[in-house]
Amino acid sequence: MHKILLYFLTICVCGACQQKSTCYPIRNLIFSNLVMLTSNRGIGVFARDNSSIENVMFDNIIMQTRLHSGHWWGKGEPIHISYVKNLSLTGLTIAWGKSLPSFFTNGVEIHHFDGLHIENFQGSPAPGTRGFSAVNLSDGINSDLQISGKTSVVKENVR
Repeated sequence: MHKILLYFLTICVCGACQQKSTCYPIRNLIFSNLVMLTSNRGIGVFARDNSSIENVMFDNIIMQTRLHSGHWWGKGEPIHISYVKNLSLTGLTIAWGKSLPSFFTNGVEIHHFDGLHIENFQGSPAPGTRGFSAVNLSDGINSDLQISGKTSVVKENVR
């Protein structure tokens, strides 16, 4: 078993990306005690082509996102995850600034998942937006959500 542990890590204005896809499985990732500042997308995890990503945990994350000019992925959203098996998000709080542009929408978007655990999450959709939620889930199975009572959650095709 291979593990990648990142802890007490601060990332500021990071523009790293991998141009090639991998067909090898990516497993057992733990991201804990992170501070991300001025990121174009706070957390983005996507399995592409024939690859697979599983057993991923995010714990105790603080982030500030913004939209950068140029051709970057994302639109300043805090968390966007797709095609992951056994994902855990714990100890996350989303707090929005004032006077946000209209492209800010949901706090967390997770699509095509199998095994999702969200615990100790507090958040809301971006202020001033309509029709969005703090957590937007679609096309997934096996979810365990422990979210504060006022946090809005939208589920589409989630069992």
